[in-house]
Amino acid sequence: ELYEEIFQKDSSNLLAANTLGKLYLRSVKPKKAGKLFEYLQSKDSLNPNYPYQIAQTLKLRKKILRMGQSYLDAYNLDTLHTNSIYELAKFFKVLKDRDSSNLFIEKGLKIDSLDINFLQLKANHLYFKKQYKKALVYLNTLENLNYKSINTYEMFGMSYLNLKKLDSAEIYFNKALKLDYKNAKI
Repeated sequence: ELYEEIFQKDSSNLLAANTLGKLYLRSVKPKKAGKLFEYLQSKDSLNPNYPYQIAQTLKLRKKILRMGQSYLDAYNLDTLHTNSIYELAKFFKVLKDRDSSNLFIEKGLKIDSLDINFLQLKANHLYFKKQYKKALVYLNTLENLNYKSINTYEMFGMSYLNLKKLDSAEIYFNKALKLDYKNAKI
């Protein structure tokens, strides 16, 4: 309410408008947030955060293709905007455009070679291409960063299983079980 009041009194206060838009997003009010971020974009067309935030509102509204275009708009404004790069990698993965997805994964890893999100996407990409040894390189990097997740340990286990390294596979399946001992699939 406070930010709405500030914005109504002074619509040139872009900081208050941006904060209000983010609050609308957190409160799952994507239409209100979208209108606000579109307003902000009209006031500052060179800021990549606004098309990124617009894409976030479109994601909540299930407008997938427009969402992807908005992430591309943010990326075109700033080719180092890692949030947009990450979202584009996921977007193209959903579209089953693996080459485009991998292109954005590689861009993200060039910017930050130890980014957990991009490392997970790269390991997943290689795993599904059945390049298990290469996937293990990225999975090991995740493990060295102390990243622990059921999916990562399962991918470790399945990679080793496909490479016929059963002892190693068992180790990682047991690590996954420690995180979720009730998971019969593991």
